[in-house]
Amino acid sequence: HTVTVAGLLSGDDLKRGLQELPADPPRRVILSPRVFNADGLTLDGLTLEEVAAGQPHAVETGEEDGFIAFWSGLR
Repeated sequence: HTVTVAGLLSGDDLKRGLQELPADPPRRVILSPRVFNADGLTLDGLTLEEVAAGQPHAVETGEEDGFIAFWSGLR
């Protein structure tokens, strides 16, 4: 139950995806907390700060319960 597709995203993939978003308007991007392992690293060893570096957007992780509730509500 702790291994999800989100945990298979690399930090470089996330950075590339964020860079493809238009810079204007700046967005608030909330990543699943499962993107990062228990040490706070992505699959390729990047931290949240490294993923967010140089982005015009605010990048943060959300609460686990909030993500579960959000996706459950889409049924």
